[in-house]
Order: sequence, then C-alpha cells, then structure tokens
Amino acid sequence: MNDSLSVWNVTEDLEKDIQDVIPQKDILYLTIRYSLFISSAICDALIIYFYYRIKKLKNPDNKLIVNWAGTNLYYYLHHLIITDIICFAVLKLEFTPKYLISLSTTALVINYVFGLAMLVRWIVLNFNYKLSKDLKELLEEYFVYFIYSLGLTIYMYEYFYYKYHTYEVAIMCLDSIILTAVVINIIIYVYKIKSSSFYVIYVANTIIASLVPMVLYHYLFLFLVDSSSVVLDVVFYTRIVPQVIMFSCSIVVCVVLYKTSKDFNIAFKVIIGSHYSHRGMNNDWVFIEDVETV
Repeated sequence: MNDSLSVWNVTEDLEKDIQDVIPQKDILYLTIRYSLFISSAICDALIIYFYYRIKKLKNPDNKLIVNWAGTNLYYYLHHLIITDIICFAVLKLEFTPKYLISLSTTALVINYVFGLAMLVRWIVLNFNYKLSKDLKELLEEYFVYFIYSLGLTIYMYEYFYYKYHTYEVAIMCLDSIILTAVVINIIIYVYKIKSSSFYVIYVANTIIASLVPMVLYHYLFLFLVDSSSVVLDVVFYTRIVPQVIMFSCSIVVCVVLYKTSKDFNIAFKVIIGSHYSHRGMNNDWVFIEDVETV
C-alpha cells in the first residue's frame, strides 16, 4: 500500500515538473504551430502541382502566385532546418518548446518578408519596369539577402542575451561578428580570391547587411529609451498571426486554382528539377524561372 502511494506521489511530482518545464500555453501553441505548418505545407505542395497547367495558361498573375508558393515552401523548410541546427547542434541549447517557439517562429516571420521581396522582384519582371543593371543587382543581392539572414541575427542576439544576461555584452558580440565580416570582405576584394570567393562574399555581405541595422536599432532604442528586450517582445507578438496568414493564403490560392489542372506529377517534376538546376548555379536562393517540361 505504501509502495503504491509512493509511486502515485512520484507520478504526481513528475507531472508537476513537466507542467513547470512545459507550460500548457506553450504546448497549445506548439500544437497550433505545427498543425498550421503541416496544413500550409500540404497546400503549398498542391500549388506546386498546379504549376504545369498554370504555365500553359501564361497568365503573369498566376505565374507570380505559383512561383511564390513553391519557393515559400522550400525556404520555410530551409529556415526550420537551419534553426534546429543552430539551436541544438551548434549552440547546444536545452530543448524546451518555449525556447524553440521563440526562435523558430522568427523563421516564419522572416519567410513572409522574404516572400514580399519575391513579389516585388516578380512584379518588376512581369510589368517590365525598366531598372538599371546596378539597381537590379542591389535589389537581389542586398534586399533579399538582408531579409534572408535577419532571422539568424535574432537567433544570435537571443543566444548571447540568454547566455550573458546583459544586452550590452550581446551587442558587443554582434559587433565583433560584423567587424570580422568587414575584414573578410576587404581581404576578398583586395586580393581578389577566385576559389570559392562567391560563397565567402555572400556570407560576409549577408552578415553585414543584416547585423548592422539590428545593432544600430539596439544602440538607439535599448540604450536611450528602454532597457527591456524588445526583440523578444516582437517575436512573442508575431507568433500566431503570420502562421494563420500563411495557412489562409495557401487555402485560398488552392481553392482558386483547384480546377486549373490535374497534371500533378508533371508539375512536381518540373518544380523539383528547376530547384536543383538553379541551386547548381552557385546561388543559394531560388526564383523559379521558365523551365523546359519533359
């Protein structure tokens, strides 16, 4: 009898400990998050399947939507993978749903801004706006890469903030990373390194483009106005809404395009083939151009 009571008490203690470590609201949010992600991923996959038929229609608006949907799924998965690697493999952070949510949800927000950048670029192309070559390169290299790497900046800042418990040290760490990136860029341009220079320049430029505005923001706002961690508050208040938008947009687009095609297999092969063919061109981001169907 006593043994049974002791086992029961231990079980209750374990349940209480689990509730303390994983709050109910975090469990609920985690369930909502992955439910919406799975649903939106399925919807985006269906949109990818519609690609072949919509390409036949040759409608710039449909083409714009399909390209956005296909790359949206691709990059969202990419961000989640990068987040997990950084948090658990590199930084050796303890796994808790609350911490995972605060970090990986940032990837979703960044992914949506990235989608906006894609829309801007495709609108420019579809409506034949006349832009200079330098302006196009600036749009692609800095605007898109800035958005793409902004999530990593927030991850790094949160990590340093949690580790040292002071935003001054966190910003100092980010400053040192920026300085390193600047030095790398100078070395590359001075010595004109050819082997793998594209990748090094890409990394250096993205770090500089994303970290400089973030550091300036914290210097101006946190030091002069408020000493609280605004980044964490922003991440907290931008969790649910972007995911609901992602889910809703995918459903709406799928419903609109539902009757346009049944050639799912061909569309899938075309999209996957275009992804891999573009990634072979020394470029880490994909805009799906016109591709030959087999």
